[in-house]
Amino acid sequence: MMSKVYSNSICNISAAAAPSSEYSIFNSRDVVSAVIETINLSIANNDAMTYFIQDSSLWFTDCSLWSQEISCSVVNSRAWVLQERLLSIRNLYFGKSQLY
Repeated sequence: MMSKVYSNSICNISAAAAPSSEYSIFNSRDVVSAVIETINLSIANNDAMTYFIQDSSLWFTDCSLWSQEISCSVVNSRAWVLQERLLSIRNLYFGKSQLY
C-alpha cells in the first residue's frame, strides 16, 4: 500500500537532519555556507550576463554536502525510507545546512 502512497505523492518531505522522530525538521542554519558567488560578465559589447559560480567538487565527491547531509543521514539508514526516495517524484530534504 505504501508504494501507491509514495508513487502518487506530489512531494515527499524528509527530515534528513533529525536524529530521531522527536526532533524538528527546522534547524538554525549558517546562511554563509549556502551562498553561491555571482559575477556579471559582458563579452563582445553584449549586455552583461549574470553567472552563478559554485564549486562542483562539493557535489560529486564522498565529502560532498549531499553525501554528508542526505545520503549518509540517519533517516536514510532506515529500510522503509528507500521506497520514499525511489518512488516519490519529488523529495525535499531538510539537511543541517540547507534545504535540498
